[in-house]
Amino acid sequence: MRYFILIKVFFICIITYAQKIELIESFIGYTEQSEIISFTPNPKLIMSGNAKGSINLWDLEQQKLIKIISAHNAPINDITFNHSKRKFITCSKDSTVKLWSFYTNRLLESIKVDNIPTLAKFNKKGDGYLVFLNDGSVLEKKIGHKEIHYKSKLKQAINDVILTSNPNEIITCDNNAIKVISLNTEKVIHEIKNPYSSNFLKIDRYSGDT
Repeated sequence: MRYFILIKVFFICIITYAQKIELIESFIGYTEQSEIISFTPNPKLIMSGNAKGSINLWDLEQQKLIKIISAHNAPINDITFNHSKRKFITCSKDSTVKLWSFYTNRLLESIKVDNIPTLAKFNKKGDGYLVFLNDGSVLEKKIGHKEIHYKSKLKQAINDVILTSNPNEIITCDNNAIKVISLNTEKVIHEIKNPYSSNFLKIDRYSGDT
C-alpha cells in the first residue's frame, strides 16, 4: 500500500497568556510511509527516515525530495543531529546504529547491537553518544573507537530522553511518567507521573525548563 505524507512545519510563538500556532509550510512530499521527520543544521532542509530503512532529504523551499540514502534494512526509529559537529545518527529495527556526516552524507561508522535501538543522543562534547535499546539497556560509544560500553539498565524502555549537565543523569519520559534517572545507580531521582490516560512520547527543553 502506498501512502501520501503531508509534511508540515509549524511556527509557535507565545503571546502573553496564550499560544498562537501558525502553519507556515505544508506540502505533499512522498508516496511511501514515513516514520521519522527531523530538522537538520540547514534550516532549508529536513530529513525523514521511512519504513524501508531509507533516509530522505527534503528541500523546503523547492518542496521536493532531493536525495535518498539507502541506510538500513528495516524501519528507522530515530534520527538525531549534532549541530556543532555536523553529524547525525540513525537507529533502526535492523539492530544497527549508524553515524553519518551531514554535508557529505558519508557513513562514518556502524555498530550492531543485541537488541533494537530506539534512540541515540550525542554527549555534550560531541565525541560520543548514548544508545537506548528497547529492553531498557543504555550503551555508550566513543566516536572512532571500536568498543561499545554497557552504561546502565533502566527498568523499562523510554520514549525520549534529554541529557543533562551531569553526564550520569538523564531526563526521560515513558508511557507513565517523566523521570530524572541516575545512570550510575539506575535509580529514579525525581518523577512526575502522568495523571491522564494519554502517553508521554516526547520531552524537550523550553526557556530552561523541561
